[in-house]
Amino acid sequence: MGYKYLIIESNGKTLDFRNDNRFILCDPVDGLNPVSAEYSSSKGANYDGERMTSARLSIRPLTLRIKVLEPVDENRHDLHSFFMPKKKVRVYYYSPSLNAYIDGFVEGVSDQQFYRDDLIVISIRCFSPYFIENTKSITSYNTVSYGFHFPFSITVPVPFGSLSSTDHQSVLNKGTEDVGCTIHIKAIGGDVINPVIYNQTTDKRMHIKATINSNDELLIKTSVGEKSIFYIDDVALDKTNMIDSLDRTSDWITLLSGDNLIYVNAESGVKYMQVIVENETLYNGV
Repeated sequence: MGYKYLIIESNGKTLDFRNDNRFILCDPVDGLNPVSAEYSSSKGANYDGERMTSARLSIRPLTLRIKVLEPVDENRHDLHSFFMPKKKVRVYYYSPSLNAYIDGFVEGVSDQQFYRDDLIVISIRCFSPYFIENTKSITSYNTVSYGFHFPFSITVPVPFGSLSSTDHQSVLNKGTEDVGCTIHIKAIGGDVINPVIYNQTTDKRMHIKATINSNDELLIKTSVGEKSIFYIDDVALDKTNMIDSLDRTSDWITLLSGDNLIYVNAESGVKYMQVIVENETLYNGV
């Protein structure tokens, strides 16, 4: 088992237990394991038991046990000011295989001032239960290198740089949870008419009825609570809401845990499409 540690951030301040000589983070840290699910069900007269109607994950409670070192009174007050109830904190988790964070709010501070071990217990409630990997996953459907011609002693110039593309890529979601994504569709060298994004793994597609002019971009977000489609003008840098351009038979693209085979197409100009898919990696427990 490799070395694991936590770093806490709050209001621009950082508490790093690796090199802070005021405090020691003690075992155990509760709340790092997967949270439990909550189910809703219904009963029926014609069948035994119940039928599940919905399921959701609970919020994540985190509990930190912190030993205060000398000078105890001074350091205790510093810790209190860092973990004031209702204050938002970000907890970073580091291990040899995973760097992730989770946001939460301080619920309470339990301080036994006359106990000889000077141990303070911090309770944090994380209303979104997921640990999020520090870096986003980015998949590009082509690479653009603006070419130039260099003179040689031959009659035909040799191009340096090219546009290479493919109509599909495997997008890896390394996390334990299905996620939405951010899709950038940019037109390079020509117009793109009515682009289509298709996830073969889920058999879901998005058909956008819009023309992307050369050098402009379509920005699509499919995560819950962030669903949107914007047209970005390369010259004016204006963002225009294009949510109405989504074909009514379309589904919002999501990425299952694991590999997702994503295809891109268009009624016209598919060779001009530069597509980038970004997604967060979520874990129900570390």
